[in-house]
Amino acid sequence: MEPTVESGQPPVQSEAGSGESAGAFRICIVTFAKESLAIDLSQVREVFKIDWITPVPGMPPVLVGVANIRGSIVPVVDLHPSLGLPSVTVPRYAVVVGHGARGVGILVNDVPEIQTAAVEDLQEMSSGEEAGACPFISVALKTAGRTIGMMDVSRLLVMIESKVDRQAA
Repeated sequence: MEPTVESGQPPVQSEAGSGESAGAFRICIVTFAKESLAIDLSQVREVFKIDWITPVPGMPPVLVGVANIRGSIVPVVDLHPSLGLPSVTVPRYAVVVGHGARGVGILVNDVPEIQTAAVEDLQEMSSGEEAGACPFISVALKTAGRTIGMMDVSRLLVMIESKVDRQAA
């Protein structure tokens, strides 16, 4: 079964069932090579298998091209270099994330799980940790005995837009 998330219909039922606390939220965990990041499921519009990416000349390296998803053109980015990882040579999936009307597809190696997390499992990163980390990760999430970064989609979109604006200038 291919992972697909469509807005409004999470594919997995909550593990907490009807006893979920008000501080619970759903996350999509994605992998970039050997690194994992969590994304708030409310900001995930779709996960799709990569068929074709059309390159866009003159764009910064983070923007690898655009993809046509059911008639909508979506910019596609490769965050691997931003995470200190080699670029994806043969991408498998893209996760379309959005904040408001803005959205972008992110190349990922895999989407291994969707789960419920608790607000109390979030930890603010200290300014020293944040300075050395990616600008779109400011919170850590403790889940299943490990700590992973939580992607801030609005920060990610600002970072991408500023790189595109600088390239265009």
